[in-house]
Amino acid sequence: MGIIDELLKEVESEKVDQQVKELCDKIFEEEKDKIKNLSMLPKGPNIFLALEVPGRLRREISFLCLEREAQTTFIVSVWSKPQVSKPPIRTKVWGIKDYNNPSKILAEYAKRIKLMRGE
Repeated sequence: MGIIDELLKEVESEKVDQQVKELCDKIFEEEKDKIKNLSMLPKGPNIFLALEVPGRLRREISFLCLEREAQTTFIVSVWSKPQVSKPPIRTKVWGIKDYNNPSKILAEYAKRIKLMRGE
């Protein structure tokens, strides 16, 4: 049993969207100390989780986000900030096919974050 499945046992909601949101909140609480540019973090009602990842260029600041596109439809996106004076913009998007299972949704996010961090 993985970490995501253990966290899922602690979630009380029955709705997939709410389960994913609660899991993302728990993950963010664990990871927020590792975010160097917390003030630049992409925010919005449908961005469930955003964590900082290395940018493609040396001075670029990037974030990997788990976003809800519609009810029970999620995507993983990269938001990058190439210039200091501009806000982050969405630069890359991956769809998540298995949208009815919160642990598989977060497993897809985990795969992408490992890829972006070079792990």
